[in-house]
Amino acid sequence: MTDNGIRTCTGCGERKSVSKFYRVAKDSDAFRPRCRACTDDQALQYRKKNRVAIRDLNRSYRARYPERQRAAQRRYTESHGPERTARSRAWRAEDPRRNRAHALVDAAIRRGTLVRPKCCSGCGREAVIHAHHDDYAKPLVVRWLCASCHRFLHNKAAE
Repeated sequence: MTDNGIRTCTGCGERKSVSKFYRVAKDSDAFRPRCRACTDDQALQYRKKNRVAIRDLNRSYRARYPERQRAAQRRYTESHGPERTARSRAWRAEDPRRNRAHALVDAAIRRGTLVRPKCCSGCGREAVIHAHHDDYAKPLVVRWLCASCHRFLHNKAAE
């Protein structure tokens, strides 16, 4: 299979340098039979085909190991703190009415004026619910949506 550092990919059939292949194990001299591009494409196709199962596995893993999730969030915050702050400031400055509407909804929830439901008004699924504003001029008029429905709504509006 190898000939002076050259291998044939079983995916695309091209002959490539071993640097274009992933190693089987970190400290191993063995390489995967597919090149990096074919391996990445295969992984992408798998993720697309098994999206729901992978999401459910990830959720159950995070529920089983919350301390690992918190540690990962801490590491991310430590390494990306300044850029997150800059993005947040830019987002708030982009549309002050939006920022004000979000703040008013948060305050109304804390006071008990607004009650966040447990189910999405879009699909009826029980999940973490977001408050969606159709009109920032009416800050306390919101639709309660799960993350999926909220994302779908914003993607649809962007088109």
